Amino acid sequence: MLERYFIRPGTVDRIRANVAGAYIEHYVDRKQAQGYAARNFFRHVPILCQFGDFASRHGATDGWTALEHVEPFVQHWQSVHGRSCKSDRARAKLARETRNAVRQMLELALHGSVEPHRPHKAFPFEAEAPGFAGYLRDERGLKLSTIQHYVHYLNGLHRFIVRADASVTSLSPALLAAFIVDHCAGLGRRSRRNLCGTLRVFLRYCHRERVIDRDLSVAVQPPKAHRLADLPRAITWDEVRRMLNCVDRRAAVGRRDYAMLLLLVTYGLRAHEVAGLMLDDIDWQHERLNIPQRKAGHWSAYPLASIVAEAIIDYLKNGRPQTTDRHVFFRAVAPCRPITSPGISSAVVRYLQRAGVRVHRAGAHTLRHTCVQRLVDAEFSLKAIGDYVGPPVDRVDQDLHEDQHRSAARSCHGQWGGLMSRRAELRSFLAGPIKTFVQFKRALGRKYRTEAAALRLLDAYVAEHRIGALQQIDARLIDAFLASRPREHARSYNHLVGTVRRFFDWALMQGLVEHNPVTAPSRRVNGQRIPYLFSLDDAKRLLAIARGLPSRSQAPHRALVYETVFALLYGLGLRVGEVSRLLVDDVRFDDATLLIRDTKFYKTRLVPFGPRMGERLLRYVQQRHGVHPDPETPLFSFSKRGRVSELTLSQTFHSLLPRLQLDIPAGVCAPGT
Repeated sequence: MLERYFIRPGTVDRIRANVAGAYIEHYVDRKQAQGYAARNFFRHVPILCQFGDFASRHGATDGWTALEHVEPFVQHWQSVHGRSCKSDRARAKLARETRNAVRQMLELALHGSVEPHRPHKAFPFEAEAPGFAGYLRDERGLKLSTIQHYVHYLNGLHRFIVRADASVTSLSPALLAAFIVDHCAGLGRRSRRNLCGTLRVFLRYCHRERVIDRDLSVAVQPPKAHRLADLPRAITWDEVRRMLNCVDRRAAVGRRDYAMLLLLVTYGLRAHEVAGLMLDDIDWQHERLNIPQRKAGHWSAYPLASIVAEAIIDYLKNGRPQTTDRHVFFRAVAPCRPITSPGISSAVVRYLQRAGVRVHRAGAHTLRHTCVQRLVDAEFSLKAIGDYVGPPVDRVDQDLHEDQHRSAARSCHGQWGGLMSRRAELRSFLAGPIKTFVQFKRALGRKYRTEAAALRLLDAYVAEHRIGALQQIDARLIDAFLASRPREHARSYNHLVGTVRRFFDWALMQGLVEHNPVTAPSRRVNGQRIPYLFSLDDAKRLLAIARGLPSRSQAPHRALVYETVFALLYGLGLRVGEVSRLLVDDVRFDDATLLIRDTKFYKTRLVPFGPRMGERLLRYVQQRHGVHPDPETPLFSFSKRGRVSELTLSQTFHSLLPRLQLDIPAGVCAPGT
């Protein structure tokens, strides 16, 4: 094999005559079989020859004794060849490359394989809570991949406990709340839910095994997860064709990717199911595709579609490397190993980007959703769809069934993790507990804007009456506070009472108070308010008044902004906050829809608009933002400082109401946005 890379016979003879010559030739044979490029041998073989001479001079007689000379040789090689390196990073890279080449040669010769040199990490809290890994595997029946998610979140808890100089036995609700606030800052809703679920399982196990003296799982409140909150990640079938047309099937990697994409979109498979596909799973005689080891231990069999079979055959003949491994799909780069599920998702993302397809959280599941969407469009029953794509699919296909025209959306969960508003600083001794409480709720994905405002009222009342300790807050003080904030409507009063009650429930859990001082009952809601409905003439008069608003130094284009805002509120039935948070990129003129992101109950939806509204929005964008606006710019703003707040929009609307001279019938509430 050496003759393939070194033309001169003298060079080959010198390599074989080296003390490590047999090891070097075995190393080249194995690396060549794994698909490594020739440039690796040109770079590594001289290093290995130098190591053989170095180890022999220092007394090494075989591979085992040569192991102790690896690090001295690396230092020697770095001192000689590292002079031309211009940075410490380049010198470290040189040392790493030299060390890896020598270690791989010795391990192949001595053990027959190369093992990763990463330190093995013990299962988190194995010393403090022994047996938790076995509990997850044996009692709960979880797969290894699921247990790895537990390891990920528990490692975060372990690092936090170490920084806090604490232990499992000293865990408390306050420490758990601080960990959740610290760890949930950059997590999405599902990740926050998974984190809290992991903590609750771990804490219940610790209490069962008497590691902790009380069940602290009640201190970890799972965040709410609302169904139909996100848009399904399906794409249209025309976009699927565009994506497939972007695959260059002249190369081996293109043949492989084309076959994987067809499997994903035809059968709705998951990425790990395609990655784990074996040659024995394809029954060519009966034209059947078997998918074993699915979620929850299920097994599925599909008829092998001709287009999928042709793509797989093309890859097996002209792209798959020659190997004894029975996996179907392999990596395109060395070493020759089966492809992984992240590699499949990366391939899907790459081709979606090439095709110019915009989709939220692009990945292999995008094509799974697309397969389900196509079955929904064909009017198959949800039971048949669930049997076809495999469990659990009920949530996916019901989401698609609820709205067949939904498309991609962005997540903006990060805006809820900040501190309380700086417009009204807390002044009493409750400032610390209130801030911690609000941060804890926001870390769990709650917005907690109106609740934070209600707690600021309590803080101001306590500061005004010079209360200095939590023990001084009793039921009479709370009743006096509620009486100082009169509420005409029962819903407003119940919201205030409920917020204060939840705050003291949390303080009780944290051990800050001995009992909850809120004893006031909620009011009964007797009936729903009858709102005033604007007629078309009322709306036209409102737009005419808004069109005549004068511009100000701090608010240019004032008439244009308010006229468009009121038109959206009336014409599309949007909420004020939804209009206020719109970005330029949320107006989609190609399919005449508005992307309303992360609204009530964290839901995202698409709102279609008609041609007249489209003309109004296009005219507004061109006059206010120009021909080529920044897509991340707020749609409604007066300056570069930020968007127009919903409070400003509401105040302006109420200031214009008297000029409309509306005739409000008896028993009907005054109009409000």
